[in-house]
Amino acid sequence: MSRIETIEDERAFANTLRVAGDAGLTKIHVFPYSPRPGTVTAGDDPVTPELKRSRGARLRAASHDACIARWRTKIDREDVVLVDRPGRGYGDDYSPWLVGRELPVGTLVHVRGAAVSEEGILAA
Repeated sequence: MSRIETIEDERAFANTLRVAGDAGLTKIHVFPYSPRPGTVTAGDDPVTPELKRSRGARLRAASHDACIARWRTKIDREDVVLVDRPGRGYGDDYSPWLVGRELPVGTLVHVRGAAVSEEGILAA
């Protein structure tokens, strides 16, 4: 069995960031690679824990920025939101909305985006 080197260098990581951006990904769940006992790479992980943390943080930051940018496209636009808990719900693209009023869970409400917070889109 031949072993193929698959070390992620900075160029490969930059490509990961580019592809995520080009694809319009707004929510990226980041897990660093870690060798598993009994596998070909069990004792051979050349990427330091510090570099894994740094790259993970950069990818999460890119995801966050893309998410906020996507939410901003909802300002002054209408959407239909399913209320999943008091004062909050999700649009049809799973964007979180803060509806700011008490509506029964399960209600569909028509909203217009007014602003964006770290928690979601504020409904007018």
